[in-house]
Formats: sequence, C-alpha cells, structure tokens
Amino acid sequence: MTDENLSFEEKRAVLEDWAWSEYLIDRATNEGMPENERPSRLDEVELALLALESGYGADSTGSDRSRPACA
Repeated sequence: MTDENLSFEEKRAVLEDWAWSEYLIDRATNEGMPENERPSRLDEVELALLALESGYGADSTGSDRSRPACA
C-alpha cells in the first residue's frame, strides 16, 4: 500500500481486515459453500503485509526507525 495519507497502523489494519475476510471465504469454501468462481487472494494479502512490514526496518542510514507497535 503506497497511499501516503494512511499511517502504518491504518495500512496494517486494512490489510489485516482483508486477510481475515479472505481466510473466512476460504474456510467457508472448504466447508462446502459454493465458490462462485472466485479465486482466493489470501496469498496476495500476505505478500502485501510482508511488504508493508519490511518497509519499516532500517532507513537509508542503516539506523532503525521507530516502528509503531503492532495492534
């Protein structure tokens, strides 16, 4: 997520909500709910979360940036 208007916490909350929704859809499908020909996007969400998290490591000087606490 590259929207500069959103904070780290807001971006993470959006992605976590999306991941939870995808998980629930996958679980319902595995329990017999019709798929409606919709592919799972859980892998895409996980990659987005990893990309967001990796962007909050060290800055260009090599020092650690203070990273917000995860909720």
